[in-house]
Amino acid sequence: MKVAIVIGHNENTGARSVTGVDEWVWNRKVAQLLAVNLKRLGIESVIYLRDPDLVYTAAMKKLARQIKADRCTVGVDLHFNYYKRGHSANGFEFLYWWASRSSRKMAQCFAKEFGNIFDILPRKGRWFSGWVAGAKMLWLRSWNKRKADQRRGAEICYYTHCPFIICEPGFASNYDEWDKLEMNHKEVAEAYAMGVMRFKNLYL
Repeated sequence: MKVAIVIGHNENTGARSVTGVDEWVWNRKVAQLLAVNLKRLGIESVIYLRDPDLVYTAAMKKLARQIKADRCTVGVDLHFNYYKRGHSANGFEFLYWWASRSSRKMAQCFAKEFGNIFDILPRKGRWFSGWVAGAKMLWLRSWNKRKADQRRGAEICYYTHCPFIICEPGFASNYDEWDKLEMNHKEVAEAYAMGVMRFKNLYL
């Protein structure tokens, strides 16, 4: 197994938490700790950055090519959620491309492990029988570029060749959730690493 770890956004381009922490800066620390945890578990990983000179879709395609060339077998894109209209939005979620069963399974593994470690509820949404709350699909009826606002970063999951998910551990606009996440990079990284291990042990 070889894990692609993508740090979401570039510096000063993502969301900022209620305490002013940049999404890229926070997830860079999580990525570094995740790589260390995976190494301890005997799992190889590579950390990737988005090309700041490319528009979003082109950058995602480039990342997908790099990830395939490096022979990664699974991947994660690290983010946190933000709701600009207030502090009420809450919940963690792990997003996957709707047509990838293996990505769905990995998202479920991450949701279970994260839920075991953090006192944060899964984000409310439509769940189906037998599915795990907190694992949420990126689903479009058609691949329509005019619906970019509905894709929620789906390109990275769509273009990559291997099981791939987007990690959203909570809302940085929610004071309670951010209080649980802000300084707990280590615990977040551990939850992600255990999600990788659960997926590896159950499905690979």
